[in-house]
Amino acid sequence: MEVKNVEEKQLTLDDHKQWRDCLMKDVEEITAYKFKNSDLLYQAFTHSSFQEDSASYERLEYIGDSVLNMLISKRHYFDYPDLAPGKLTTLRAANVDTEKLARVAIKYNLHNYLRHKKPLLKAQVIKYLLQPLITPEKLEVHPMTKLHELCQKNKLKLEFVGHQWEKTGEIEVFVDRKLVGKGKSSGKKTIAQNRAAHNAYNQVVRNLAEKVTIDDDQAASEDALMMQDTTSDGESFDEAPGCLMLRLLGHGPLSLPMCIK
Repeated sequence: MEVKNVEEKQLTLDDHKQWRDCLMKDVEEITAYKFKNSDLLYQAFTHSSFQEDSASYERLEYIGDSVLNMLISKRHYFDYPDLAPGKLTTLRAANVDTEKLARVAIKYNLHNYLRHKKPLLKAQVIKYLLQPLITPEKLEVHPMTKLHELCQKNKLKLEFVGHQWEKTGEIEVFVDRKLVGKGKSSGKKTIAQNRAAHNAYNQVVRNLAEKVTIDDDQAASEDALMMQDTTSDGESFDEAPGCLMLRLLGHGPLSLPMCIK
């Protein structure tokens, strides 16, 4: 039985009982675990906006984050014995991410039992797509990390601008003073930054690829001009096929003594 998430300020005893019974039944089926203290489960599904005299999940969240990190770390440690510590840390961060946990909640319809008085809360949770647990093969480097590393490697100046985020929910990314990406999320600034970094990274990669193509075209033109030059003996490269072949094989500019006539 599916129960809509509870938003009403005043609830009858029957409403509370129905919510508690359905929550307990469904969560125990999903987790295959029998709860000894049902009050902790009810508290875990109560948002601080619900009622002033109701215990919310905030204190449980404090200890829950640590427990979740420990469990995920243990699983990764034994599942991937050859993975370096740095990769394990990145993998753990990807799997305990807020968006990832929201997807898990939606997958099992747990968001339907959240008690709150915040109409936008459910919309903010449910908008994320469902995805499976991230493995090393599926793991992608964090977009902020990828963008910073790319810019450092290519000596590019990177700047994030979000002065108007509270009004527009938008973050802009500039590389060498040129706008290369935007990201928007009115709910959380870090999400907007991550989306902006992702878009900016893709644009910078395209810009660098175009630059390499232009450089290659210029190099090809220079090579063509060099091939038209004559050797010190007055012979053109057409008359020195051994030298031309070596250049085409990628040996770069050759001194004349290396050319085979």
